[in-house]
Amino acid sequence: MVKTIDEYGNECWSESKEEPRPQTKFNNYLDKLEFDKKKLEETQLLLKSQSKNNNTK
Repeated sequence: MVKTIDEYGNECWSESKEEPRPQTKFNNYLDKLEFDKKKLEETQLLLKSQSKNNNTK
């Protein structure tokens, strides 16, 4: 069993006997960063729209 990281950054166990290659691990890490960045941007937009709504009341 080998511990790997999926595209969302979650750790999982794989049946594979070979270790994940460093490039794959790095790509998974980059994918997670991109996912987190999108989530942060969505949250920022949501907060901006909420603060605009609060200011207009």
